[in-house]
Amino acid sequence: MSHMRFRAVTAFVLLMVLCSCSQEKQPPNPDQWMKTSDIQPHPTRQSKLADPQVTRIKKLQTNLADVDDSSLDKWVEDFEKDRNPEKEIRLWEAIAAAYQEYSSSHTLIPQAKKEVFGVLILRSGTTDEAEIVKHANLVVLTEKQARDVMADYKGEASPIEVEMK
Repeated sequence: MSHMRFRAVTAFVLLMVLCSCSQEKQPPNPDQWMKTSDIQPHPTRQSKLADPQVTRIKKLQTNLADVDDSSLDKWVEDFEKDRNPEKEIRLWEAIAAAYQEYSSSHTLIPQAKKEVFGVLILRSGTTDEAEIVKHANLVVLTEKQARDVMADYKGEASPIEVEMK
């Protein structure tokens, strides 16, 4: 996740995480929320992206430019740091599709766009709408609007996996 995405998300949300210690996976703890400022990306590249994946990332960068001003090179670098970039690209495609769906049918000020994005980041990690609303720190959007945003998200919930050091 790029530095800008980290800043955007940090402004609004706490993310649900799965913890893994060393190589051994622990069972998911759906009640564990963590500040995004405490999550650090892997420092080195884990994967090499195929050309079609880079093409999809270009589209993501374009579709989310309102809420993330990172360069294409930064987007690609961040996805290459993921252990499973295909899974992450699909997750971000679902976020971008829902963002485009909602923002194309509503007139949104910049703060509202960021809140829509934040709600979608949360929704990508859990289906618990009450928890999403609780952690979204809404200022511009109403709870009903946040739930409408969530309804536009068609991807699966996939909590961020982090390694605890």
